[in-house]
Amino acid sequence: PAVVIAKDLDNSTPWIVQHEGLGTDEYLKFNEAAAVVNSSSNGGGALPKPTAGLFYGSWLSGLNTNNNQHLALCFTPIEGFSSFGTYTGMANGSNSQTFVWTGFRPSFVMIKNTTSTQGTGGGWIIIDDARNPTNNCDEYLDIVGGGAQGTTTVMDLLSNGFRTSNGYTSTNGQSLKYVYLAFASNPFKHAIAH
Repeated sequence: PAVVIAKDLDNSTPWIVQHEGLGTDEYLKFNEAAAVVNSSSNGGGALPKPTAGLFYGSWLSGLNTNNNQHLALCFTPIEGFSSFGTYTGMANGSNSQTFVWTGFRPSFVMIKNTTSTQGTGGGWIIIDDARNPTNNCDEYLDIVGGGAQGTTTVMDLLSNGFRTSNGYTSTNGQSLKYVYLAFASNPFKHAIAH
């Protein structure tokens, strides 16, 4: 897997996110707006990266409790359907766009700023084409903020990826690092003809 989102079902520990774009000992908390966390400073050792069809929970006490049930959502890149990676925000005055190539038109994009902790209005940002059938995409959800749907234009969904807009810290802050998960409605390779 390129991304693993895991949760100890028997404890009130946070959801833990492993992402191939993070460092060896880094992870994110899915239900918090915190920046990337170093596992060695949070009760764990070096984080084994997901490889060869395996991922490991032993590096963090919240995912290594004996006899507890755990849930893990595992994702891998599929050509023309799913893409996972990182990008650096490039908001800079009038030139405030960052292009991310996925190789397909995304239907769903989830983005997280890994550089700085975000407050209300800046956690895990979700943009989709069900609420944004045309560009500019200005309807988004913030998983952590819990507020109403956002109304600031944050990106365009393009035929081969997405392009962020504005200097919104949660999606395109100058020199900030982001991880993303992107999915198409149908794999382009096996698209249904109409």
